[in-house]
Amino acid sequence: MRIADSLQGRIAPVAHESVGGGTRSIVGSLRTFRASLFQHIVESSASCVMVVDTAPDHQPIVYASPALEKLIGYSAAELLGADWGLFLSRRVDGSPPGAVRAALRRGSAVREILRVRRGDRSVLYVDVCFAPLSGGTGITALRVAFLNDVTADFCARETLEYRACHDPLTGLANRYLLQDRFDRTAFQTQRHGGGFTVVLLDLDGFKQINDRLGHRAGDAVLRAVGARLKGLVRGEDTVARWGGDEFVMILTQTEGTEAIQITLRRIQTALIHWDGGGGTENFDVHCSAGVATYPGDGATLEALLEKADQRLYREKG
Repeated sequence: MRIADSLQGRIAPVAHESVGGGTRSIVGSLRTFRASLFQHIVESSASCVMVVDTAPDHQPIVYASPALEKLIGYSAAELLGADWGLFLSRRVDGSPPGAVRAALRRGSAVREILRVRRGDRSVLYVDVCFAPLSGGTGITALRVAFLNDVTADFCARETLEYRACHDPLTGLANRYLLQDRFDRTAFQTQRHGGGFTVVLLDLDGFKQINDRLGHRAGDAVLRAVGARLKGLVRGEDTVARWGGDEFVMILTQTEGTEAIQITLRRIQTALIHWDGGGGTENFDVHCSAGVATYPGDGATLEALLEKADQRLYREKG
């Protein structure tokens, strides 16, 4: 579809202005040439270009380049007149792009990575640069967007960030992420009052599991225990693998001795039942636990874990 056609007369009149006696001026001819050249460049380019109109509330697409059609898997007929937010529906954090829409309406330039739901339902991430158009009557509400597919780079970065913050065996938080979660929870507690609990868990008899069944089975047990622990807590709590057969939990709503004991009983009741196959190796996996509370037992993660460790080994006897 031609740009001049798709913009439905918004740009074309600017490129064909006339002066005196109705005759086209040299300036008008140059504008016509530039508009035609621009059209051929954009529609022959691999660059993805979109123009949206911010005058209506729904901010419809008024031009989509062939490269954009190919990238997101929708035809120009499907795109033109539709709200751009139907296709660029989410920001990286999952929130709707409301702030982007508001900035476009104000005439601000905007750059954002947005998530695209393609016509075949697959997902892409695109780096989108919106800029206002200027230079003629009737186009002040238009915004041009240049889109660049960054899915591969984005996913690679996400993978690296995930690996840097998670235990490779269990997928739980590692020590780095645990410290970050502790710092955030402590900050919120300082602002709003109250406290929270840090639990240090140690699997009972895990060395015998490794010795009797081998390290592959031991790794499978650790993964199963990690999954079980995650299933016992709420979304705002944290479960981390501290190392070896030790796990740490940050429980944000366990104020009071009774509440803590109820939580511990839930955790210490057979974490998993292990069936090694063929019914020959069946046993329950249990754990010992040490508990410390913030801020009463300490103000740092290190101090709380030291206190929890002391209580854990007193429990083990």
